[in-house]
Amino acid sequence: MSGLISIQVDHSSGRIVGGTIVARQAGEMIGQLTLAITAGLSCADLAKTIQPYPTLSDGFRRIGDTYQMSRLGPLSRLLLRRWLAWSR
Repeated sequence: MSGLISIQVDHSSGRIVGGTIVARQAGEMIGQLTLAITAGLSCADLAKTIQPYPTLSDGFRRIGDTYQMSRLGPLSRLLLRRWLAWSR
Protein backbone atom coordinates (compact mmCIF):
# COMPACT_ATOMS: atom_id res chain seq x y z
CA MET A 1 0.00 0.00 0.00
CA SER A 2 1.23 3.45 -0.75
CA GLY A 3 0.19 6.97 -0.02
CA LEU A 4 1.12 10.17 1.72
CA ILE A 5 0.24 11.64 5.09
CA SER A 6 1.31 15.23 5.73
CA ILE A 7 0.57 17.03 8.99
CA GLN A 8 0.89 20.76 9.62
CA VAL A 9 1.94 21.70 13.14
CA ASP A 10 1.91 25.03 14.98
CA HIS A 11 5.52 25.07 16.15
CA SER A 12 4.87 27.42 19.04
CA SER A 13 2.32 25.13 20.69
CA GLY A 14 3.06 21.81 18.98
CA ARG A 15 -0.61 21.36 18.11
CA ILE A 16 -1.78 19.81 14.86
CA VAL A 17 -3.56 22.48 12.81
CA GLY A 18 -4.08 20.68 9.51
CA GLY A 19 -3.21 17.72 7.41
CA THR A 20 -3.40 15.98 4.08
CA ILE A 21 -3.97 12.31 3.39
CA VAL A 22 -3.52 10.98 -0.14
CA ALA A 23 -4.20 7.27 -0.39
CA ARG A 24 -6.78 4.85 -1.71
CA GLN A 25 -8.08 4.31 1.84
CA ALA A 26 -7.84 7.96 2.97
CA GLY A 27 -11.49 7.92 4.06
CA GLU A 28 -10.65 5.35 6.72
CA MET A 29 -7.97 7.58 8.21
CA ILE A 30 -9.43 11.08 7.98
CA GLY A 31 -11.50 10.64 11.14
CA GLN A 32 -8.43 10.18 13.31
CA LEU A 33 -6.79 13.29 11.84
CA THR A 34 -9.99 15.32 12.34
CA LEU A 35 -10.20 14.19 15.97
CA ALA A 36 -6.56 15.18 16.57
CA ILE A 37 -7.19 18.67 15.15
CA THR A 38 -10.45 19.32 17.03
CA ALA A 39 -9.09 17.96 20.32
CA GLY A 40 -5.96 20.12 20.05
CA LEU A 41 -3.59 17.15 20.08
CA SER A 42 0.08 17.33 19.22
CA CYS A 43 2.29 15.01 17.18
CA ALA A 44 3.70 13.82 20.49
CA ASP A 45 0.17 12.67 21.41
CA LEU A 46 0.01 10.72 18.14
CA ALA A 47 3.27 9.00 19.03
CA LYS A 48 1.82 7.94 22.39
CA THR A 49 -1.40 6.57 20.90
CA ILE A 50 -1.53 2.81 20.51
CA GLN A 51 -2.38 2.00 16.89
CA PRO A 52 -3.39 -1.40 15.54
CA TYR A 53 -0.62 -2.96 13.50
CA PRO A 54 -0.43 -3.61 10.59
CA THR A 55 -3.04 -1.08 9.54
CA LEU A 56 -3.08 2.21 7.72
CA SER A 57 -3.57 4.19 10.92
CA ASP A 58 -0.12 3.06 12.07
CA GLY A 59 1.11 5.85 9.77
CA PHE A 60 -0.04 8.37 12.38
CA ARG A 61 2.15 6.74 15.03
CA ARG A 62 5.08 6.87 12.63
CA ILE A 63 4.49 10.57 12.04
CA GLY A 64 4.43 11.17 15.79
CA ASP A 65 7.66 9.20 16.22
CA THR A 66 9.33 11.18 13.43
CA TYR A 67 8.24 14.45 15.02
CA GLN A 68 9.59 13.37 18.42
CA MET A 69 12.93 12.39 16.83
CA SER A 70 13.18 15.79 15.13
CA ARG A 71 12.99 17.49 18.54
CA LEU A 72 16.04 15.63 19.89
CA GLY A 73 19.51 17.08 19.87
CA PRO A 74 22.22 15.33 17.83
CA LEU A 75 23.72 13.43 20.78
CA SER A 76 20.34 12.29 22.11
CA ARG A 77 19.30 11.18 18.64
CA LEU A 78 22.50 9.16 18.19
CA LEU A 79 22.15 7.48 21.59
CA LEU A 80 18.47 6.65 20.99
CA ARG A 81 19.18 5.15 17.57
CA ARG A 82 21.97 3.00 19.01
CA TRP A 83 19.76 1.84 21.87
CA LEU A 84 16.90 1.00 19.50
CA ALA A 85 19.26 -0.91 17.20
CA TRP A 86 20.66 -2.82 20.18
CA SER A 87 17.23 -3.66 21.60
CA ARG A 88 15.87 -5.12 18.33
